[in-house]
Amino acid sequence: MSAGQIVRDQPGVKEQVGIYLDESPISLSLFTPDLDFFDTNRVEVLRGPQGTLFGSGSLSGTVRYITNKPNFDDYEVIAEATGNVIDHGDVGGEIKAAFNVPVNDVIAIRAVGYATRYGGFINAVQPGGDTFARPNVKKDVNDGVRYGGRLAAEIRVNDRITLRPRVVYQKVEIDGFNRVDLYNILANPFTTTRPRVTLGRLDQFTQLEETFRDEFLLADAEVTWEGDVFGFKSISSFTNREILQVRDATQLTGSITFQVFGAPEPIVTLDSPLFDRTNVDMFTEEARFYSTDEAARLQWVLGVFYSNINRRYGQTLFVDGFEDLMRDLGVLDIDTRGVLAPKDVLFFSDIPY
Repeated sequence: MSAGQIVRDQPGVKEQVGIYLDESPISLSLFTPDLDFFDTNRVEVLRGPQGTLFGSGSLSGTVRYITNKPNFDDYEVIAEATGNVIDHGDVGGEIKAAFNVPVNDVIAIRAVGYATRYGGFINAVQPGGDTFARPNVKKDVNDGVRYGGRLAAEIRVNDRITLRPRVVYQKVEIDGFNRVDLYNILANPFTTTRPRVTLGRLDQFTQLEETFRDEFLLADAEVTWEGDVFGFKSISSFTNREILQVRDATQLTGSITFQVFGAPEPIVTLDSPLFDRTNVDMFTEEARFYSTDEAARLQWVLGVFYSNINRRYGQTLFVDGFEDLMRDLGVLDIDTRGVLAPKDVLFFSDIPY
């Protein structure tokens, strides 16, 4: 699921759909993290525009994942395991488990852990075989793993005050991309002297290994105080996300050096790894007062929301050996960096009568 429109690989400044994990926003104006929602209670889809309780990037609406909370009544153990075999591909599977432990009348703990193996089905045809006409083929390069978990606690300080701290972590590691090549300038005799390479329906042509890494961390805490007339709730959250993509841009740079500059084959076929990095730190704080007397005719909510996002984005395209082979054109090393650091403060209220 994407939280907003993405042009090429540049996400918009602000997402249009708010994605929440319980009370914490996790949509970060880029691809929404693909979290595993094992042991989830329900999913709420709210029509937009949302502006009172879910106003963070929720112009088009809000999707809210409600997880199961620690409970003080029972010990629980839930487990699940699955496996799969992909036609013309590799094997995959996943294992998941959840535990609930009521420590005493004050503290209860709930933990979730999971691991998934994605079976690959794309084959990468690469130079390096006996001859270029019989290239090296790496099978199922788009396989990968995903693992992570959640650890939550509920602490009942007294009859009125409740604390709910939580940590969510996930890491995704993929060894290739779900892409096939119907045509590749590096694998045909029209742009190089190489023999033609025939690509199958599940083949791609690459000269170097590609990868995708996505690490996600969320730490949040909810504090609730409820009186006879009104209550108070504070939700603090910190999110860190680090994404690294390494893509083979040799066909891109080769098309430029061949078509624009008429460069010879040794330059056209130089390895061109494109490093695409995104690092995000986000802190949010929401505090709201609300009425608790259900018999009162006036029900109200008053609150404030604050967010501080530091997003660093950069691309590096390094073509090793280009300068030595073609000095007249300069260096084909491209490094772009961007920083987006918005801070938002908003006040909200809902006073129906």
